[in-house]
Amino acid sequence: MEKLKQRSSLQFDNWASFYDSIFLAGYFTKYYKKVEAYLGDISDKTLLSVGCGTGTLEITLAKKYPQSNITGLDLSPKMVQRAKSKSVGIPNIEFIEGDSENLQFSNGSFDYVLCIHSFHHYPNQPNALTGFKRVLRENGELVMIDAVKETIVGRLWIFFNKTFVEPGVIHYSFDQLKKLLSDAGFAEIKVERLTAVNGLIVSS
Repeated sequence: MEKLKQRSSLQFDNWASFYDSIFLAGYFTKYYKKVEAYLGDISDKTLLSVGCGTGTLEITLAKKYPQSNITGLDLSPKMVQRAKSKSVGIPNIEFIEGDSENLQFSNGSFDYVLCIHSFHHYPNQPNALTGFKRVLRENGELVMIDAVKETIVGRLWIFFNKTFVEPGVIHYSFDQLKKLLSDAGFAEIKVERLTAVNGLIVSS
């Protein structure tokens, strides 16, 4: 498992310099807007974004809701470095290096945990979900977007990605994700297919 984490960290370090390129930004933007729309007004809320990358979504939320308190966490030092450079002068946001499977936050610290296009990289996903649940406040929500095995296109994309782009990643169907989330202590679980490949999962 540690080798997979090291490989992911190195991979994203290498990607950090072009992660905000027009091509990737265009791909992610529609999903970020979906998350923004779902969250609504997060003034006076605390939010943790796990696997935040270069912090584009998190910075957008921090600027839009200056009374919120946002923390971005990523395993890749260079992703965190880039996110910090982009967020200079924004007082209600911070970016830190950290492991999704070993969150260094107190119980009940956040109203929301976000995990956007990141969950498939975690070697011990049940442990990560248990951590997400632990750091959420009562009635807090986990909001995830990831590729899911729900369509032929989705399965083909996941196979291609796992074979040629991101070896070792792990994807699930909605039913499999619901089981994992339930086992981690989440009682209310809602899913929505966003595209033939990606789905939205909200749990509390």
